[in-house]
Amino acid sequence: LSSKISFSLQAVHRICDAHIFVRAPPVSGCRKEERSALITMQVLNRQLLQAAHLPATAYRLQTRPFSTRDAGSRIRHGLQRVTATATVPTWSIIEEKAGRDVLEGYMLRPGQSPGSAPHPALPTQRHVETDKAVVLYRDTNAWCPFCERVWMALLEKKVDFAVVFIHLYNKPDWYKELVPTSLVPALDIRRGAQSRGIVYESLDILKALDEEFPERPLFPSDPALAAEGERLCTLSDQLSKRGYKFLLGREGGFGPGDTDESRVPQFRAEFEDLLKQVDATLEKHSGKGPYFLGDFSYVDTMFMPSLERFAANMPFVRGLPIKGRSDLPHLAAWFEALDARPAYQQVKTDDRTHHLLTQKFFSAPALEPSARVEDAVHRARREAAAKMNANRDIIVRDCTNNSGIFSHAQRGINGNAPQPSQESFAAVDFALRQVANRLITGDVGPKHPDARSRATVAAVVAYWRNRASTPRDMTAAAAEEMRAACDHVLQETY
Repeated sequence: LSSKISFSLQAVHRICDAHIFVRAPPVSGCRKEERSALITMQVLNRQLLQAAHLPATAYRLQTRPFSTRDAGSRIRHGLQRVTATATVPTWSIIEEKAGRDVLEGYMLRPGQSPGSAPHPALPTQRHVETDKAVVLYRDTNAWCPFCERVWMALLEKKVDFAVVFIHLYNKPDWYKELVPTSLVPALDIRRGAQSRGIVYESLDILKALDEEFPERPLFPSDPALAAEGERLCTLSDQLSKRGYKFLLGREGGFGPGDTDESRVPQFRAEFEDLLKQVDATLEKHSGKGPYFLGDFSYVDTMFMPSLERFAANMPFVRGLPIKGRSDLPHLAAWFEALDARPAYQQVKTDDRTHHLLTQKFFSAPALEPSARVEDAVHRARREAAAKMNANRDIIVRDCTNNSGIFSHAQRGINGNAPQPSQESFAAVDFALRQVANRLITGDVGPKHPDARSRATVAAVVAYWRNRASTPRDMTAAAAEEMRAACDHVLQETY
């Protein structure tokens, strides 16, 4: 072994397939009998990189620090680690198995915020050129309920649109000049080079869309239904205010104010009273359809964000289920009908994202992971794996820098600022591939052979499980499958 290393074809293929290579230490300082073996390792690494068509920056897994053991023992140890990690599929294999069809409309935006989008997006600047009929100015993370209304309407009406993302906490000056309220959403309806002008406030935007694009109308032409729709918009506002009062236990709802748990029973009674009114309203037109005016309309988009958020949070924060209640049968039918609409599947957010946002902004109690159904939709799993693969460079950097492992992974060299080590990048990549492997094959794969790297895997998977946001990073269904896969990886890691 000190003069020649013999690798079987199987070992070489595994190393190539894993995209992970043994990093040979510098030859200088080694004993004479070790040098030829180590030089062979270095040459082999270069040959493998070329054979696998990988860039020089391909992730490498470093062997443990050299001790007084002989060169053969050291090399065998490195190969054992490579062989163990090779059984977790590479990203190229994951991409092949996940397919490309689940990436339709998905867009990567390197160097921009957000780094990816579920639909076409333009640079965040005032003057943008596009052949789309509409430009929607919206929040970067797809959390804004008012933006959700407009997005849903655009999809329902099949209007061709592009998006300019506006960061809610760092709005550009040009946007504040463009929109008097400086709020999102805002809409620029275009006719060729001409612009109708900026429309803002979600209800006004919905009206403008029906005027400019009368096909597939969302506003009723019948005067009586139109008047009823206006009354229901008032009911929607009341439901939102009372719901947040009860959810957060304070008079101001999601506005400023101190929590007063002594008033929670009162807030609950007021909220439940409105839920009964909503159910009775849905019953009125139930002979025609499950929606507020019988057929799907703008009124449903007005109620959608609040009811979606309450259904996600109330069972865990206040012990009050919203969906599937026998005493609210028409509301239950409305949720089912809404969930069956393809447009809603694109804009909806999964329950965990909703709850994490409520925790973040309003200090709500923690949500326990819900039980998963084993025969979940295969397409959702493929979508989650495919989008993780497509955006993996950004995800790897984010997890490395922000999951809490950085203090254990920094290496300052020659007085330079410490940076994450190659070992930490490799462990992060390994963790994400385990999640993707679980999504595609149902199997997590082997544990990482190094104890320190297993700790990194656990930290990264726990971070990514809560970091991913819907529908920014993937659809709600895909996120649910991804989070379940993360739970499985964590269970298998320890």
